[in-house]
Amino acid sequence: MVIAKYEGGKDVGLTVRIGRQHSITHGAEGKAIVAFLPEKERDRILKRKDLFFHGNPEKLNRRRLMNEFEKCQRLGYTLDLGEMNPRFNAVAAPVFGPSGTPIGQITVIGILSTSWAKELGPLVADAGRELSRQLGAVMK
Repeated sequence: MVIAKYEGGKDVGLTVRIGRQHSITHGAEGKAIVAFLPEKERDRILKRKDLFFHGNPEKLNRRRLMNEFEKCQRLGYTLDLGEMNPRFNAVAAPVFGPSGTPIGQITVIGILSTSWAKELGPLVADAGRELSRQLGAVMK
């Protein structure tokens, strides 16, 4: 669920409504959370019929998804390069609660080039870690 947002001061923007709910398997946002769930919970989610990590469920590539989870665990962020919507790219990082489990994510989404999205990755990861610290998570 979208609980907060910041819109830049540009003339053109993307609107995501506060309160909007997405599947936990939705794009980069879902990958950032599911990558850090306990294995049992992640496996339960991955048994679902409709997984939207790569857009439409029929586009799902499980091998690629597992590689994306591993990369997210290592780098602290993940990408959606036009899969949920071909006009937008997204960068997402998990946000952890005091127990060390993911409680949400922080995402930058917009008309970003692939190279710009990749450059933003470490910054979004840092923002996710900082918000996690502020929420009481103990970060490495």
